[in-house]
Amino acid sequence: VARYAFDENIDLSLRATFAWTHVGDIANGIVLGLDELKSNAFAAGARFGNFDFGVSVPLALTGGVMRYSFADFDVDENGALIVNYLGERDVDLTPEKREYRFNASYRHKFGDWTDGALGFIYRVNPNNTDAFGNESIFMMKLSHRLGI
Repeated sequence: VARYAFDENIDLSLRATFAWTHVGDIANGIVLGLDELKSNAFAAGARFGNFDFGVSVPLALTGGVMRYSFADFDVDENGALIVNYLGERDVDLTPEKREYRFNASYRHKFGDWTDGALGFIYRVNPNNTDAFGNESIFMMKLSHRLGI
């Protein structure tokens, strides 16, 4: 994480996360093996007074392969199972698309006990797929704290 504040109302931030997961021996049953999983995430943000802006690439796998066993089979006219081919296959766990998020928000303090915010998030390839299109989220928040 790197952050630089020009003054009390303006600051910039950068964040990067890298993960490496060693999974050990999982060769058991259908799953025959799993490579080391590598993932990362990045974010950049700016705050100008009550306004926040950000761009991020959320945490996702960037490398990793799972090996599994499979069989091609048929059923004959008597209902018996005929195995044509036994083997193993690899499946790459890395998504084909990477999610990107763009966000903006405005926060306002209405008094000592009340504040509110408006926010907007635009997600490109949400959940690392383009199967359902992009996503827009608009948020409004109003909170009032009670003192005792």
